[in-house]
Amino acid sequence: MMESRRSPYRRRTLLAAIGSVTSAGIAGCLEESDPESTNSSPTDGDQQRRTVGDDTVDQIFVDTRNSMYQQGATVTTSEPSLAWKRDLDVDYYSRIGRGPLLSEDSLFISNNRDILAAISRTDGSVRWRFSETAVDPYTAHRASVARTNGVVATLVLNKRTRDSEVIGIDPETGQKQWAVPIPLDESDDEHATAFKVDGDRAYVGTTTRTDDGVSKLYVVDVANRRVEWHAPLAAGNLYPEDMAIDDGTVFLTTDEAPDDVANVVAFDLESRKRRWDATLPIGEGIPVVDTDHVYLPVKAADGPDSITALSRTDGTVAWRFEQRDAPRTGVTVDDEHVYVVDDNRLYALEPTDGTPTWSFQPDGGPRLAGSSDTLPVVTENLLVTGSWPGDEARIRAIDKASGELVWSYDVPHGTVTSPFVADETLWAIGNDHSDEGPITLYALADQATE
Repeated sequence: MMESRRSPYRRRTLLAAIGSVTSAGIAGCLEESDPESTNSSPTDGDQQRRTVGDDTVDQIFVDTRNSMYQQGATVTTSEPSLAWKRDLDVDYYSRIGRGPLLSEDSLFISNNRDILAAISRTDGSVRWRFSETAVDPYTAHRASVARTNGVVATLVLNKRTRDSEVIGIDPETGQKQWAVPIPLDESDDEHATAFKVDGDRAYVGTTTRTDDGVSKLYVVDVANRRVEWHAPLAAGNLYPEDMAIDDGTVFLTTDEAPDDVANVVAFDLESRKRRWDATLPIGEGIPVVDTDHVYLPVKAADGPDSITALSRTDGTVAWRFEQRDAPRTGVTVDDEHVYVVDDNRLYALEPTDGTPTWSFQPDGGPRLAGSSDTLPVVTENLLVTGSWPGDEARIRAIDKASGELVWSYDVPHGTVTSPFVADETLWAIGNDHSDEGPITLYALADQATE
């Protein structure tokens, strides 16, 4: 099976093309893999690997670090086969704030119409929609969803009471199990704008619509269902959008902050104070963290784009990896490398200084992208990526040690998400981003062996 294999299908609606530019030269020693060849043998031995992972996916970006790293999971080193597929009767937008999450029985997708929908992992049928099971009418915030303490937790606006609530939804029935209203300051016209769950705590970031208002961080004790405390984030309208949480620090980012307000904030949960802040042109980039750094895609107006690594300790710039076209959303990290897409090329970088180790570029076909749906998912042996946009879509599996293409799998859509591993299955969503084409859930399994 070769990279050049093409799907016999054509997508129904042509997406607007995203301009592309040629890759710039990168200083340092760099190994380029052959995009046309496939490597059927893993680098850690001759034994073929199988798709194996945890039964569940509890965070949209896999963990609270937004790392896209599925620790302990492996992906088959042979092209998978289609176990089943089903066109979904739900809206799907993108992974930012929307899912999918997976429990043992369901895949969960958040959208404006359903608030939250549960899809059967057996056949793709809709098990329930929160818009139908909820007693009160709700509006979905642009907020994350997560599995915690036996529920799916999210942030919603109760249209009857006008309260912003952190709610817990029963994953089996779709019934609301509990709600914690956030005591927003009406005099400041305070609004909840960001949400993240870490263990027994949910974190809500807010903004205000008054000149002298204060953005805040609210901490909700999910186990005891109460607001534990809140503290100011910024003396102004920070408008936090995305969060990462790790080791007692919340990292918040936004591209909506006023010019005089820092848009990258590290907040210490023990002291309940800001640890450091920075101002960077990050666009829609989300914070991704590892042990030492915070990684952000920077879209510079007067210079090259870059992936910028900030020190977790004080926010100083540790290194920059210059790019012609920084990814829209972010990067992928594991214990070994930082993986970044730049102009249809995937790089593996050393986390200490940003030196590239290898790169992979497809020879034609659907493009690689660093958007929220197509960030590479990294496992213990392979990276798996979706593609966006084009007349066809392709899932690729790339050896994370060498950067060699191991296999690819075509789907008849304009785009396909990077698949997650759950149990012994790869789960991906294909769609055309149009009102005409279907949204299809794919369950890919290992090839049967005799």
